[in-house]
Amino acid sequence: MLKTVTILSLLIVVAIPSAFAAEVPDWIKNNAGWWADGIIDDSSFVSGIEWLVSNGIIEVPATAVSGTAESTIPGWVKNTAGWWSGNQISDDDFVNAIQHLIKV
Repeated sequence: MLKTVTILSLLIVVAIPSAFAAEVPDWIKNNAGWWADGIIDDSSFVSGIEWLVSNGIIEVPATAVSGTAESTIPGWVKNTAGWWSGNQISDDDFVNAIQHLIKV
């Protein structure tokens, strides 16, 4: 039974598309820290995220566009960026958080 669960877990992990955090350039991490500290504005931070998307580091799934859109970045994203720039969370955790934000 344990072997079956382990194999299923591996299949699920392999089947889920992932971001490629190993390819995140240092300047993105610097920007995240500066943004979390209020040194740069939201637009500068978003430009870095757009770069990650356009270079295939963060995958954006096909989504239906709703009638409403958020024009502000949720506060948890700034917290996450600060933690990442301070090496409190991994590159993978940061990229997955941003990928989740884009999906949701």
